[in-house]
Formats: sequence, structure tokens, C-alpha cells
Amino acid sequence: MENDDVKVMQIFMQWTATLDHHPPPGPSLAVSSSVTSGLLLSPKAIELNQTLHGCAQTPMVVNSRDAQRLIAVPTTGVRVANVTGASVISTPDQAQAADDGGQRSGNARLSSSLPAGNQLQTLLITPNSPFNLHVQLYDGLGQGVVSDAPSYSLTIEVGLASAMAGSSVGSALAAAAAKGDRIAQLRFSYGASETVNSSHGIASWTRLELSGWPGLYEFAVAATQIGTGTDTPSQYKVGLRIAIELLPCEVGTELEVPNQADPSSWTTCSTCRRDQLGLWIDQRRPVAAIDTSDYLTYMNSTNMQLLSNNGNSPGSSRTNRAFCLTCPADAVCPGGPLVVPKIGFWHSAANSPLFHRCPQPQACGAAIVSGDSWQWHAAVIVLRTAAASLEATGGLVGNIAAAINLDIIFSDNRSLALGLCQQLWHSYFPFQQLLVATRHDINATTFNLPLCAMLAASTPISLEATSYLQMQCAAGYTGNLCATCKPGYSLNSDYQCTPCPSMLRTVGVGLLAFIGTVAFTLYTCFSNLGQGHADAMEAHAVSSLDVLKVIITHIQYFIIVTRLNVDYPAIIGRCQSVLSAVTGAENYIAWSPTCLFPHLGSAGQAAVQLCFGFTLPCMVAVVVMACWTLRRCSWASFQPFRSLLHADQSLSLAHQLAVVLIIASFILYPSLCQTSLGIFACYLIDSGAGAFNENQKASWPHGYWVRDMQQRCYNGIHHQIYMPIGVAGTVILCLGLPLTYFVLVWRCRHNLKDAFVQIKYGFLYVQYKPRFFWWAAVLQVQTLALVTVQTFGRTVVVLQQAMLLAIVLITNAAITMTCSPVRFPLIMVLEFLSSAVLSLTVILSLAFLEENSSSLPSSAAVSGHRYNTEQDGLLCARLVVCRN
Repeated sequence: MENDDVKVMQIFMQWTATLDHHPPPGPSLAVSSSVTSGLLLSPKAIELNQTLHGCAQTPMVVNSRDAQRLIAVPTTGVRVANVTGASVISTPDQAQAADDGGQRSGNARLSSSLPAGNQLQTLLITPNSPFNLHVQLYDGLGQGVVSDAPSYSLTIEVGLASAMAGSSVGSALAAAAAKGDRIAQLRFSYGASETVNSSHGIASWTRLELSGWPGLYEFAVAATQIGTGTDTPSQYKVGLRIAIELLPCEVGTELEVPNQADPSSWTTCSTCRRDQLGLWIDQRRPVAAIDTSDYLTYMNSTNMQLLSNNGNSPGSSRTNRAFCLTCPADAVCPGGPLVVPKIGFWHSAANSPLFHRCPQPQACGAAIVSGDSWQWHAAVIVLRTAAASLEATGGLVGNIAAAINLDIIFSDNRSLALGLCQQLWHSYFPFQQLLVATRHDINATTFNLPLCAMLAASTPISLEATSYLQMQCAAGYTGNLCATCKPGYSLNSDYQCTPCPSMLRTVGVGLLAFIGTVAFTLYTCFSNLGQGHADAMEAHAVSSLDVLKVIITHIQYFIIVTRLNVDYPAIIGRCQSVLSAVTGAENYIAWSPTCLFPHLGSAGQAAVQLCFGFTLPCMVAVVVMACWTLRRCSWASFQPFRSLLHADQSLSLAHQLAVVLIIASFILYPSLCQTSLGIFACYLIDSGAGAFNENQKASWPHGYWVRDMQQRCYNGIHHQIYMPIGVAGTVILCLGLPLTYFVLVWRCRHNLKDAFVQIKYGFLYVQYKPRFFWWAAVLQVQTLALVTVQTFGRTVVVLQQAMLLAIVLITNAAITMTCSPVRFPLIMVLEFLSSAVLSLTVILSLAFLEENSSSLPSSAAVSGHRYNTEQDGLLCARLVVCRN
């Protein structure tokens, strides 16, 4: 018998060796003569030969691995066959790597499924996300079992990761698990259990869900041959341990605690539904880091803290709100982490829950023009193409955002583009991928996302053409609140960007506006120093200059009032443009100095506006004084202006130039004040408070400069250059000019009736009563108050700004009527009518803010009534001039 056994073993060894030399495939495989030569076969050897012949299979691929499948041997182990619904960290199989010529890398890789020929290293499970697990029985040769004779019963359990998995679970928690504490819970589909029977060597568990504290665990799979008793020998039992990591809750979910009867560690996550917003990032300590015997108390305390309302108050800095927020009023929430601003609104980051109304609604999608529509339509096409190409890419992909159908929620291309951009970011750049890649030292899948979706928390705010922030803005707009302009566009006081015209038109219109201001200032100087005004002063009658001063003041106030950020009809804008050109006010409707340098960005545009805001009024004054000097020196011998003969005889050229400078400063004063005070006008955007304040990217506490919304106030160039200019301009111009007027007339208060003083300083006091000779300084202060409200009111909502303007106008009128400083009743009536018309203008402007109110007249009717009211007031002044 011993010789028979030796012969049997020789036959078996030689037969398997023959297989390793790749025998030709065929329908059957018999033992070759080389195997049996020299051997005297006994009945037992013949029986073995017949058995081997019956076990032979036809190989599909002729190599050593396929040859091993030709023999059916007893089951020796269990391995993972496939995983769906969860991500895996895998390494290439050594045998597969050998067959591939060693070209596979041995580094671990992260993928959405188990690649063929790879061995599972760690299974990554997302809470509340069902997954399917399939395991396979294999024999001693490594080939899968395909027969159910005998069949096996397989049981799966979850527990803390063992030391072999490379974990370092706290000793206290490990001891609790050893005593039988169930740290995590594995939930099965309806009607299923932890035990299944194999079918053709495969055992499957479908729709599994794992509840527990984030961290490392393991699945223990035990396979027992069916039909064996409780005292089954070990050769009939096989097992498998699968290292798993329960990932933190995905962004877009909220923490769900277990029932009171269940352990506090059985936490899971639930998805935020429609009209809800989930921005919580799960940063709980992993289960391996909890080293306390009273771990349930620790976990329960952590759960209660995360679910508390500590981050709800506006002034709170705590953002540990692990539950879904109510969708902000100015946004649309499709569900999960997606939050898209409504038309006309803006937020500083894709995950910022704080939304702001754009100062110019058209910049944020309102009243979309055809160019803007095509811009966002093209963005939608690009994002859809990117999403389609990324679907076939493996990796740890977020499930919450990807499952939302945005087409049934959004009807406009702007909202759809922003939603798709956020969806790509949350789907292909989840927080868990960064966490897993760092913890396991693996090469995470790199996704070629569109630039708008690359907004990780570590990246700064980007204003590239394809960034998310830029995608919120219409064509030509950019920056915070879409309140700055791209190169080639000009910004006006209403934060509206208009394309720059040709350079020839820009220069031509600018010169016409400059010449208009110079001509109007010269006309006022001629009216003041002319013989008619001197005769009127002697007769104590109303002169044309007195009425002209009322008209100048009315025009200045009208320009200030119509700079409200209201969608006025075009006729109001054209009227404001003409009047601005006459009085030297900043006029960005007819022309803009920034278009002289069309390549400049927002910072350069702000610098150009500020430079021209100071230099143009000064140049007007210089040119007017030069023209007056030229008239006095070159034309005096010809005496072309007989009305100025009295002034030329009474005043020297220096004194006349002083009078000209006073008149020019009176006309240009509002423009200089607006430029000076505008340096200090800052717009607060994000408050930096409330829930998830770390997502607010425009939370500079001092706000952003209204001339350049990308420039932080009192920081950088604003603090180093613009602030000193603003302080000097405020002191010298805003406060210095009224003080100068007061000092000039105060010095001559005892000689106000002197002819020389009246010709020189009569412009400042002649129309007022003797005891109110200083009222010109008060008038400038009233103008300064109105300019201040208009300048700093740009940082508040339009309704509040309009109310402040109305308050200042009514207060000025009340003070003037109470003091009654004007000498002539007719001028007093004109000033009152001017205040009434301007106040009515502000009130009627509020009608444009009620877009959907049927109780108010239409915008066209309101604008026509308002424009007619303005013209009636000006017509009254013209009639008075004609009568005089």
C-alpha cells in the first residue's frame, strides 16, 4: 500500500507539472504517457487517473493561473468578489501584476468599485448610503468555488478594527468591545439577516447600511459548511476580515442620533431635503481616538452639542450646527449642500449661506440682455459636458449633490449654471476624499473639474473668467456684489457697467462737457460783475444773478437726488447728464474718464475716477481764471464788454480773479465734496457672524470701497494713498470752503454797504438780510449734508438712502423758512418751491422700488409726472428772470 501511495503522489505531481507547461486546450485533458511511463499502475492509481480526467476543464486562457482552475479541491477561504455603492482602497494582485509584466504599481488606489485583479485593502462606507457586498468562496489553489456541493452558510458581523488592520483603538473602548458592546450597527434590508447561503460559491448582502461613530471598523465573515454540527472541525469553517472605514457625514446631511434605547454610538446621517441647506462638515474625533470607558457619555454629549442651537444667533461665532438649515430667503435650495442665489442676488462663496442684493440688479441676472443669456447658456453647455466626462471616472464621489436633478428646479441659465457648478464641486471634490487620502497615504483620484468648481476652502477667492464668483455676474461686471467693471467698461454711480465707446467719442464728449462747465462758470462771473447786477444792488431789487444762484443750487440738488440707485427712465438720465456737464459734477452717463484707459481693471478705474474727480474742477477754475485774465489784459483796450466797465474800474485783476475763484468754487463745490467724501464710503458685505461664518469670504470688517469693491477699506493702497488724500480733501475743500466764505464776509461785516465790498464779495451776501450776511456758508453746509447722505447712502439700501435724502431736504427747507434769511420774498418762494420739488422727486422715486405693486402708477407715468414737475419749477425761475 505504501508503494501505491507513492505512485499516486508521483502521478499527481507529474500531472500538475505538465499543466504548468501549458498543454494544448481541448475538450478533455488526459494524463500523458510521460506521466505514467515507468510506473506500474495499481487499481488505486487507475482510480486517481480517472478522477483527474473527470475534473479536467477547458481553459479559456492558457497560463499557470487558468491551469490551476482545472482541479476542484476543498474550500479553504473567503474573499471579496465585488462591492457596489461604496468606495474601496485596493492594491493590485501580485499574480495579476506578474501576468501584466509587472507594469502595475503596488501603491494603493482609491476607486468607486473594486477593479479586476485588485485586492481589497479598505472598504469606505458613507453613512446612510446603502451598499452591496459580494464574497466568494475559493479553494486551496485560489480558484473560485462554483459548486454548491457542499454549500456554505455565511454570517457577517461588524466590530472595531483589529490590531492587524493597523488601527490603534483606545484600550478602554477595545475592552468594552471585547465584553460584547456593539459599537456600531449593521442594518440589513427588509426580510434579510446577517446569515445567507452561498450560491455557486457566491454570498451576497444587498442594501446594507452601517450606523456608528466615524472611524475604522472591520467586517467578520464566517463561512460554515451546511450540515455540520456545532462541533464542526475547523477544516469545515473558513472566514474573512474586511477592513472598513465609516466615513464622516457628507456635506449636505445632518446628524441623526439613535433612539434612547440604542447606544449613543449608533449615529448616522440624513440628507437635507428640498428648501433645506446642509453645510455642516463632520469633524468628530474618530472612534479609535476615544479612550474612555464612559465612551457612551462622551458620544452623547458630543451629539447634543452638535445638535444644539449655539450657532443660530446672528452674533454667534460657533458654527457646529449639525442639522439642516432653512433655506435663505434670497436663495433657492435644491437640497443637500446646494444653495443658488436668486436673480439679482449674490454670495461670496458657493457654500456661503449669507446672500446680498446686488446694488445693480442687472449685474446679477435681472433684466437679462441677449449677451448675458448666451454667456450663461454657454456655461451650462460646458458644465454638462464636464459632468458627462466625469461620470466614467472612478474615485470617492459625493452622492448627495449628484442625485439632484437641477433641470426641474431652475428655468434660467444663470441659476442652472451656478447649480451645476456647485453640483460638480460637491460631487467630485468631497471633504471625505481629502480626509481619506491624507489618512491612508494614497493617491486620490484627480478630477479635471471646470475651473468654476475648483473652490476648495484652501483656495482664495478667484475672479478668473470661469470662476464661480464671476459666473454670478453678467457680461462686463465682476468683483464683489458684481459691482465693479471689467476692462473696457465704465462704472457709474449706480454700479452700472456700460461698454466704453470709441476713443474719439470719449474724448469729444469729455471736451464738450468740460467746455460747458467753463462756459457756465464764465457766464455766472459775467452776471455777477456786470453793470446790471450793480444797478440792482443799488436799487435793492432782485437781479438775474439772484435767480441764477437759486437755479444753480436746484441743479446741484437735482443731480444729487437723481443719483439714487433707481431704475429711472432714460429721459431722466439724459437730463442729469446735461446738467452735470454744466455744473462740473461727476458725469459717468455721457462720458467716463476710465474709457480713456480701457485696459485698466477695477483698481485702475478707481484711481482714474478719483484723479479726474479732483483735477477736472481744478482745471475748470484755472481755465476760467485764465480766460478772465485774457479778457482783462487783451480785450480791455477794445472794451467789448461795456457791462464790465464798472468792475474793471473798481477792481484790480487780482481782486477780479478772487471773485472768479469764489464763483467757481460755489458751482463746483458739490463735485469736490463728493470726490473727497467718496474715499471714505465703504460697503459692508458679509457680516462674519452667524452660522457657518467661515464660508463668508467677503467679511472684511471695515467693508469694501465703493469705487472698487475689490479693495478693502483702510487696508493696503486705500490706507496708504487714498486715505491721506481723503483727509486733505475733506479738511481743505469740504470744510475749508464754507469756512472761507464765512471768514471773508465776517471781516467785512462793518462795510457790507460799501460799493467796493459789494462788487468784490456781493456774490456771498447781497441777497441775504444784513443780520444773515453769513448765510452763504450755511448754504454750503446744507449742500455738504446732502452730498454726505448721497455718498455714504450708497452703502445702504435705496429705500433708506431716499428717506435720508428726504429728511435732509425737508430739514434744510424748515431751517431756511424758519430763519427767513433771504432779503427778497420772490427768491424765498423760489427756494421753497425748489425744496418742495426735490422732496417730491425723492418721494416719487420710491415708486420705482415697488415693481409688483398695482396700487402705484406705472413707471412711465410716474417719470413723466416727475419730469414735468421738475420742468415746472425751472420754468417758474425762467419766467422770473424774463420779468426782471
